[in-house]
Amino acid sequence: PMTLAADALSAAVTFDLRPEYIAYRIELADRNGFRNATPLRRDLRTRPHTPPETEVLSDYYFDPTVHKGPLADRKVDSGRPVTPDGRVLLAYHAKSDFGVRDLSVWYRVNDEESAPGQPYWRKLPLKRTNDPGTLGPFREDLGAFEKSGATGSVEFYPVPSPNPETEPGEFRAGGRYNFELAGLKKKDGASLEPGDHLYFYVVATDKHPDALRNEPAPVGNERVFQRDVAVKTQREFVDWAMQTASSGKRLRDLEKSQRGVFGPVKVEK
Repeated sequence: PMTLAADALSAAVTFDLRPEYIAYRIELADRNGFRNATPLRRDLRTRPHTPPETEVLSDYYFDPTVHKGPLADRKVDSGRPVTPDGRVLLAYHAKSDFGVRDLSVWYRVNDEESAPGQPYWRKLPLKRTNDPGTLGPFREDLGAFEKSGATGSVEFYPVPSPNPETEPGEFRAGGRYNFELAGLKKKDGASLEPGDHLYFYVVATDKHPDALRNEPAPVGNERVFQRDVAVKTQREFVDWAMQTASSGKRLRDLEKSQRGVFGPVKVEK
């Protein structure tokens, strides 16, 4: 039996799904006892549980939501360095056939280990972000809303269904996180310094009942990571920018976007 709404214009029911179930149909009757001649039928399918897939998106010279133009012209292939008191802007994407439940950033400093042969990863849970409705559409290729701004943070945004009444949503998710290095300590309590490396990995759990008991954390003896960030001096960062930027204007735009993070940078004409 289904539960009728108060106006008798809709009804709902839930039932447990078993492997042997292949379909269901809905039979209706009106107040005069007349039944629907062709009951609604829907097929049911079960599939193996596959873990969610995550990806750390490409880095850019400066935020593409602010500086318009072809993304290929702004992409950083070799990895952007950072100073000990700077920030790492991580953009990421996740997808799951069972729906994305949550996201977290795992990070590691150098080759630190929690035990012999066990990499020391630290977990940073990400907060779910609701669509503010004022920043334009969400850009999955950037992990941010179209008007998020240069440093606007969108920690975890589940992409809603384009047709909520006919299909579920949140099979995909994304976000962008400002990871601040200032005050970050190594396992031995020392501060970050030039020559250190930070390794980042984004982990997703899905809505499968077993997902929370089997969180796919980055473990093992291998150095597993999705983003490698080298800690450099400010002078080394400027040298990298000079070598990477293809024009004086691009370099000035890059310096402007990083102002207040790396301090003043002198740009030669």
